[in-house]
Amino acid sequence: MRTIIESECTELEQSGLPYDFWEEAAAYGIYAYNQCHLPKIGMTPYKAFYGVKPDVSNLWVFGSLAYVYIPKEIAS
Repeated sequence: MRTIIESECTELEQSGLPYDFWEEAAAYGIYAYNQCHLPKIGMTPYKAFYGVKPDVSNLWVFGSLAYVYIPKEIAS
């Protein structure tokens, strides 16, 4: 629990987002933690559960600027 709360506070502080986003920060912290190598078990929690190496190409800095793409067919 302490690891989750500390990562959440760090993510929100670093990103400059208000604390209203605490739930998203906690979910992202848990997701990122499960992709990290843990020396205690010798692998990532993801690999221990699923048996395959996790794909970390989808990890971004929490609070990164993002845009929504709306196709012209819908926007008109």
